[in-house]
Formats: sequence, structure tokens, C-alpha cells
Amino acid sequence: MPYTEPWTARSLAEACQHCHRLVMGFLASEDTETKWRLSTKKKVHEAIGVINQALDSYSLDEMVFSFNGGKDCLVMLIIFLAVLHIRSTSMQLPNRLSTVYVHSECAFDEVDEFVAHCNDQYFLSPTSLSGPLKQAFASYLADHPETKAVVVGIRRTDPYGENLTPMARTDHGWPDFMRIHPVLNWNLAEIWDFIKWPIPVSTWVVSSPNSSNSKISTTAAQAPPLSLQKDSNIVSNYSQPSLVSSILTVSSATPTSSFIAYCKLYDLGYTSLGGTNNTFKNPSLKSIDSKGQITYKPAYVMEDDDKERIGRC
Repeated sequence: MPYTEPWTARSLAEACQHCHRLVMGFLASEDTETKWRLSTKKKVHEAIGVINQALDSYSLDEMVFSFNGGKDCLVMLIIFLAVLHIRSTSMQLPNRLSTVYVHSECAFDEVDEFVAHCNDQYFLSPTSLSGPLKQAFASYLADHPETKAVVVGIRRTDPYGENLTPMARTDHGWPDFMRIHPVLNWNLAEIWDFIKWPIPVSTWVVSSPNSSNSKISTTAAQAPPLSLQKDSNIVSNYSQPSLVSSILTVSSATPTSSFIAYCKLYDLGYTSLGGTNNTFKNPSLKSIDSKGQITYKPAYVMEDDDKERIGRC
């Protein structure tokens, strides 16, 4: 079954605009909606700061986004595009965002399918490479010598992530580039709190002060309008909740909820995705149903970071 979302962008600029509305809506949500919401908001602010610092240091032509379809990369992508929307007042957006997909030789079909969906949905221009990460990036940089920085979705609980900083130059024999880590300090529950946030249908309809209501393709034809102000000052003031409230005004009409599309393997009990040769359903999510059949809970119910990679070998 193909992935579906209640919006379709016609350009990278529209995809960035959508992601900006999504992020701003999340920041304007109630802190008490989940027990993780307040800490997740703080991590969103932190990620925005890291991305802005990177974009102050490097042009988009000098950066590439590492995207493998995983949950961490997905969160990072949405926040990255949200920041690009704000900065688009002072920079020219490309037709598509350059990405690199280092895939396993034993890649899941479901992962490849989701990456392809994201390439279309978010206007990504992927370079697909196989092999160990070090060799894959060496190959990419040989073909793209202008690249100086790579945006990577590593978290501190991942292998080799414990001692990283949000921006860190490669070492230990890696090809030379700056690694950008916007979600480095996120925990597992915060990743899923962001992805599974109920998105009011009102966020799909935009009211512009200079035009009549315009709508990005959605099933919510009668959704109330969203008033969205675009201001360059937002970039340096994302962490101010009062500013969020002044920028984003969503109708109080009862919303219909939707979720960000993510790889369907996560619903089947996989919590960390590699290849078919080294990834299996996480035994911590295993359960027995009323008929005595083995089932697995979805990945998003797990909150213990230490158990996330039990499904990898």
C-alpha cells in the first residue's frame, strides 16, 4: 500500500512551507499533551539552532543531507526544511534538496519504498550509494568536491554517538567534512512524540494577507484557515513560546488528526532499521494475543533508549 499524506507540494518551496507550519504547530501545542511534549519542544529549538548555525557556515551547495528513511532522519528533515522556509527570504532554494542514501545491500523493500516516497513528497534529489559508510562518503565526495558538510541523523545513543558534538569534523581516517547533528540529543520517546503528534487539518490551509486562501492539496477541503506570518526574525527567536503564539493562529474548531508518514516497518515491531541480514523485530515488543499468536507492538510505544537496538545484530 503506498504512503499517503494529506498534502502534496508542487515544489521544494511548498514542501518547506508545509514543514514550517508543521513545526510551528507542534511548538504551539499544549505542553501537557504528552509527558514528553515539553522536552521534545526543547529539542526542536535545539535542532533549529544547530541547523541555523550550519546554514550560517555553509551554503546549501556545500551541504548534503544524509537520508536513509529512518525515524531520526525524518524528524531532522522536517525541521531542516522548516528552517529553509524562513531563510528562503534571503537565499535561493534549489529545485530539490541534495541527499545521499547509503543503503544496505540487503535493504528492506519497505525502506526503499519509503525513501522513494520522501524523495517525491519533500523534493529530494538523492544519490544512492552502497557499501560501508566511510567508503560511500569517500565516493560521494570524490564526485562532489564542493561538499563541505553532511547533515546526519545520529543520536547520542547510537554507536559512536556518545562523545559527538552538534557540529564535528570527521576523524579516524574518514574523508574530511563537517558532520552536522541536529537530533544528537533527542531520545527515542521524543522522536516519536514529534512524529506521532496529531496534526490539525487546519494546518493544511493557508490564509495569506496578500491573496485569497490557497490550499496545498488535502482531503480536508472544509478545514478552517491557518493564519501564518513569515518573518525573518523568527530564525533567531524560535525558542520564545510567546512568539510562536503570535505567529501561528489555528482555529479552535475540532480538528481531524493525521500523522507524519513514516516507514511502515516501525508498525511491525522493528525499532532500529538496518538491512534484512542484521535487523529483526525487537523482542522487547513481543506479545501474545488472545489466540495465542505471537504479535509485536509498534516501535512508537517503546520509551527505553537502551532497548532500541536490541533488534539489531
